[in-house]
Amino acid sequence: MKARWGLIFGIIWIGPALALLSGWGRPKLFMEIKSEWIAAYLFSINQYASLFLPIVVGVFAAILCRYEHVGGGWKQLLALPVSRPQVFVSKYLIVIGLAGLMQLILFGGFILAGIIQGYKGEIPWEPLGLSIFSGWVALLPLAALQLCVSFLWKNFAAPLALNVVLSIPSILVANSETFGPWYPWAQPYLAMLSMDQSWFSVSPETFYIVILGSFLFFFWGGWISFTQRDWQ
Repeated sequence: MKARWGLIFGIIWIGPALALLSGWGRPKLFMEIKSEWIAAYLFSINQYASLFLPIVVGVFAAILCRYEHVGGGWKQLLALPVSRPQVFVSKYLIVIGLAGLMQLILFGGFILAGIIQGYKGEIPWEPLGLSIFSGWVALLPLAALQLCVSFLWKNFAAPLALNVVLSIPSILVANSETFGPWYPWAQPYLAMLSMDQSWFSVSPETFYIVILGSFLFFFWGGWISFTQRDWQ
């Protein structure tokens, strides 16, 4: 379970920092939105939720599997008194835990930035908190999928390249009524914009049923693949 934790915790701060910088001083560009807090937040998370968040989840998964891919590390790890399901679940929990930490940093950083800039009105705690939490929930199926790809492919760069390629069109796919809710790389973007229901092409209930279903599919598929694989 060794990993480059210094690199991981460094990456955790990059996304929220870039999001806050992109939204700094932007509320004036969105005068049609009454709340300066909401206007700045929506601008800040645009590229963060559509690109950085899904890409970083793949980076976390790849880093956590990198050590075991080198020098027969999987065989050594599974020789310890731990079961295969325990290894898979623990790595998955670490991935989503790191993603959750990054979301909390964004939340706290945005509140602090808004106070410093003197945004007018009360802090919209509930919609902001719901957006942050919804974005994390929407990452659950993607994290399971990325972890599965990362332990199946020994090449460190391959799953990262695939993740980047599939993340780039997420904004375009998110605007599709047919494919948006079903595309794992677009789901965090749609979920974090859930404070504005006009972005949803389907009902929020249907959207989260899709997320739950895709999570169960990818997690169970990864579980079966990991526990039945002949590790060398």
